[in-house]
Amino acid sequence: MAANVEWTDLPLVIPRSYPLGRRSGCPKIIVIHYTAGHEGPGDAENGASYDQRRTDGTSTHYHVDSDSVVQCVYTWDEAHAARTRGNDLGIQYELAGTEQSRAQWLDPVSNATITNAARQAARDAIRHKMPIRRLTVAEVRASHPDFGNRPLMGFCGHADITLAFPEDHGDHLDPGTGFPWDVFLARVTAFANGEEVMTDISPADVHAWREARRVQSLTQGLDTVPDSGAPAEVNWAVQTLREILAAVTSPAPLTLTDAQADAFAQKIGDRLVAADTPLGDADRPAIVAAVKQALSEGTD
Repeated sequence: MAANVEWTDLPLVIPRSYPLGRRSGCPKIIVIHYTAGHEGPGDAENGASYDQRRTDGTSTHYHVDSDSVVQCVYTWDEAHAARTRGNDLGIQYELAGTEQSRAQWLDPVSNATITNAARQAARDAIRHKMPIRRLTVAEVRASHPDFGNRPLMGFCGHADITLAFPEDHGDHLDPGTGFPWDVFLARVTAFANGEEVMTDISPADVHAWREARRVQSLTQGLDTVPDSGAPAEVNWAVQTLREILAAVTSPAPLTLTDAQADAFAQKIGDRLVAADTPLGDADRPAIVAAVKQALSEGTD
């Protein structure tokens, strides 16, 4: 790992692709993205590591998750995360996670990610003399050297970059309409004023969050499996999983032997790892255990 000469308290993981230097007068804006991937402890490090290997030219200034901030590109250099004009203007922040509701952004893990991003964004805003305010799409466009170069600085989302510069042909709309800008900017302001923002996150919080998201992934996985045209055993497994998920939240019991429960859990693990969900082979044991636990709670 390279020594970080900009923020000595942050790890620096240099990506495969980024240019040296910037356009005159930039950066002007802190741009918030989500990674459209996993979220939680260790995902900032995973994102930074992936940027060292990826071949599509993408990079970012920071990867942020619930317990760390990893710098990848110095803010006096450009990162490639928001097409031409967005790259010119922005200090790019990739928050671990994907499109979520406001409530989900404020769950224990995402809430901690927002706090970590706000803490670092406050330092960047102070260093680059950026006011802590969200810019409109029109202001983002007018701030660029090609479209007026007005002295407008602040914060925006990747979506605002996409809408401000249609000639760049971007299509990303992160961090989504559910992102709690009021909470985020209030925390940036607090950190800039020297206040410490506490968002306690305990191992129990992380466990509860992971279990909730795992059930969500299982449920979403059902939507990718057809009710007809699939092998009979798959249709049986999917239907039984529907019954299990209903049993977890209703008093209606199921009756299965231990052998049936184990066989079913294994089938669900196989199917959901193969389905179009965020789950992979590493998740298989947890899927099997979760299904068997759901069965044990919902059977006589």
